[in-house]
Amino acid sequence: MNSKKYYKLSDKDLWYKIESDFGNSGGIYKLFCFDNNNDLIKINRLLKTDQNGILYIGKAISFLDRTITLKKSISPDYISENHECGFRYKSSELIKNKFPFQNLHIELIGCEEIHLKEKELLDNYEKEFGELPPLNRNK
Repeated sequence: MNSKKYYKLSDKDLWYKIESDFGNSGGIYKLFCFDNNNDLIKINRLLKTDQNGILYIGKAISFLDRTITLKKSISPDYISENHECGFRYKSSELIKNKFPFQNLHIELIGCEEIHLKEKELLDNYEKEFGELPPLNRNK
């Protein structure tokens, strides 16, 4: 893994780690998947391959609240459709097999102006790759 801090979505101590690092603050988060060698899974996109393997970019007023919703929507242990990313993830057996829940990680980026920052990141992603991350919908 590189120097960015990733949180494993399936970690039973996820909430405690996020609370310790961010309290009840929020910002931007990105979803990734690592392979069994702890390398990011690259994703082929329309214009070129996303070497960072971003599956989803989202915003959170509170990382604690939003990651709970995200985890429940993706986890095979829960039935939830309260998050667009999780709904899209669970709608495809191929996606779940290619990006197993136990290998999913999030990166949290604390910031102000979360709506503007999310829009900027999505716009930049779309310009670079010709489309949004695979589990995002329209901006």
